[in-house]
Amino acid sequence: MAKKVIYQVTRHKIQMIEVQNEQEEQAIILANRDFERMEKKEQREREHLCSLDKLMEENGFDVADDSLPIDEQIIENERQKRVVRVVRAALSTLTERQQEVLMKVKVEEKSFRDVATELGISYSTVRECFHSAEKKFITFFAKLRKTPAQKGAKMSISSEGVKKSRKNKEQKK
Repeated sequence: MAKKVIYQVTRHKIQMIEVQNEQEEQAIILANRDFERMEKKEQREREHLCSLDKLMEENGFDVADDSLPIDEQIIENERQKRVVRVVRAALSTLTERQQEVLMKVKVEEKSFRDVATELGISYSTVRECFHSAEKKFITFFAKLRKTPAQKGAKMSISSEGVKKSRKNKEQKK
C-alpha cells in the first residue's frame, strides 16, 4: 500500500511523503497534529498581545509592570548569593558519598532504591547516608543560628570560610 501523504517537516516546510503502511501514516498524522497545536497556541498568544495593545490604545494606559524595583532586585540578588554560600558551606561538611546521595534524592528527586541501583550500593547504605547528611545539615544550621546571637555579629559565610572548612576536613582524613 504505497500512499502519498502530506508531512510537515518544520513549521514552514511541507512535503509529500510516500508511506508503506498505516502505522507510518498515523505517525505522520500525529506529528502534523503537534505542529498544528503549536501554531494554534502561538496564534492565541499573538491575539492576546494584540488585545493588550488595543486596550492600551483605547484606555490610554500601559499594562502594569510586576517586576521588583531595581534596588529591591539588587537586595534579593545579594540575599540569594548569601543563601548559596551558606548551602555550599553546609555541603562542605558532608562526605562525598553523602553529598552525592543528598543531591540525587533532593535535587534529582530520585528514590532511595533508584539511587542505590545507580551507585551500586545497598538501599540501607543510601538511607544511612541520607539521614546522616540531614543530621549534619540540621547541626550546621543550628550552630549558624546560635553563632550570631551569641557574638552579636552578622550571619555570613565567606567563600574563604568554605575553603577553610574543606581544608580542615581534608586534614582530618
